[in-house]
Amino acid sequence: MLIILVASIRIITVLFGGILLFLMLKLIYINKKELSTIHNYSKGNAIEKDRNDILNTLVTLQEGYDKRDISKIDYYVENTMNFQDVLILGTNPNEIFIGHEGVKKLFFGDWRYWGKVKFNLEESYIDQFKNMAYITVRGEVRIDIWKIRLPLRLTCVMSNESKKWLISKLQFQYDINTNYVIFAMLASIGLFVSLILSIFTIFM
Repeated sequence: MLIILVASIRIITVLFGGILLFLMLKLIYINKKELSTIHNYSKGNAIEKDRNDILNTLVTLQEGYDKRDISKIDYYVENTMNFQDVLILGTNPNEIFIGHEGVKKLFFGDWRYWGKVKFNLEESYIDQFKNMAYITVRGEVRIDIWKIRLPLRLTCVMSNESKKWLISKLQFQYDINTNYVIFAMLASIGLFVSLILSIFTIFM
């Protein structure tokens, strides 16, 4: 009876371990085929001229994330952000940045410590309401140290200030299936419990 119990616990441990490993790999790696099958947004209702002007500002933002030059943070803040009422939400709950200094802090942290960010600007969704616009863009970030690729979603509100479109509200988020996170948590709990039981049976 004890032998059957030990064998069962070991099988359960391996099962939960395998599920957890699969889900973690699914969370941290999305291959090109999977990215290409994601439904693309429509272009939105922005008129072509304003759409191009809005994209020019986003191209400047992309340039900043490409170069990651800390010494030019002020330049990219002034040419992409309406920092008088800007609010930016990062991917982590405590990443809330307000105003000029907040944006500088975000850029400094992202360009110094985050990975390589790429936005799919050619597939941007842009809805325009006179001198305001709502934009949604997909992209990805490649974490430098671990070479992990994570899908991103960038959502922002822009306003036309002195004939230049600038960002006033901006949110970064990881564009992943949260069901994987939930199931990974359940698998990790199951793995932990089965490991405890496995250790307990050794001393029985």
